[in-house]
Amino acid sequence: MTIGIDIDDTLVQTNKRALEIIKDEKLADDITYYEQLENLSDFIHKYFVEIVYTSELYDGAKEVLEWIHSNGHKIIFVTSRAYQSGADTEEDTIKYLKDNHIQYDNIYLRTPDKLDVCLKEKIDIFIDDKEKTLIPLSESGVRCIKIMSHEEGPSKFETVSCWKEIKDLLSEN
Repeated sequence: MTIGIDIDDTLVQTNKRALEIIKDEKLADDITYYEQLENLSDFIHKYFVEIVYTSELYDGAKEVLEWIHSNGHKIIFVTSRAYQSGADTEEDTIKYLKDNHIQYDNIYLRTPDKLDVCLKEKIDIFIDDKEKTLIPLSESGVRCIKIMSHEEGPSKFETVSCWKEIKDLLSEN
């Protein structure tokens, strides 16, 4: 089985770290998602590399990825990261994954449209935090799992709140 996984707010707590910086720097009040910032491109340019290096992995993510690999499945990261204007985080992302001993088979950065990669890599299951990302994947036959982060509300996809639940869903196959 080949499993595609987003990085920001799926593997790592990007929004949480960005909001900490926004609060510390007094850049905005009452926002719940960093992409709501009026001057987002300036924020990305100034802080995104720091966010890449200092965002924490979600609890259990590393262990579940190790379990996925030990069961003979492929892990492909597919992220729009490094696509943001003013931040070239490709090398930083790869270094972060290496420094945190995250196992994976391939990585695609600068990929806002994830469907092409999913089809090319024959991804069976895709895990992401954004409903809008999962819709075209699902319509193309990819099983989608939505991990809850900043988006709230009902989802048409299998929904989990943590990586342990992802392992439970994958164990059922």
